[in-house]
Amino acid sequence: MNKPIYVSLGDSKTHVTGQYVSSAKTYPFLLASQIKWNLYNFAVAGSSIGWAMALNLKGKTVDHITIEFGYNDREYLSESLATRQIQYEKLIDSLRLFQPNVKLYCISPLVSADVSGAAPLYIK
Repeated sequence: MNKPIYVSLGDSKTHVTGQYVSSAKTYPFLLASQIKWNLYNFAVAGSSIGWAMALNLKGKTVDHITIEFGYNDREYLSESLATRQIQYEKLIDSLRLFQPNVKLYCISPLVSADVSGAAPLYIK
């Protein structure tokens, strides 16, 4: 029996850097292990939203995609939120073009609820 193909796109929280020292502790790995999917983690530490990431999936067979971006876009880039939104929409549109039948899951940025100032941005 063929296992479903799962691709994760994102930044360091999805890739591993900045979260743990082992990719086996990232949410994509744990999710894929738990539900027995084949994982391809295309996340890149330090990355931000970019529609061109969808080109990696052109012509491939993919069943599920998770997207988790946001922190680097908010903290380190000088573009406006409106510009970032356009990039995010282009990414989603491109993924839909190249993977019309994929189940696509968009995850809110993973942030800290620490209000001490150590993590200056958080979602309540």
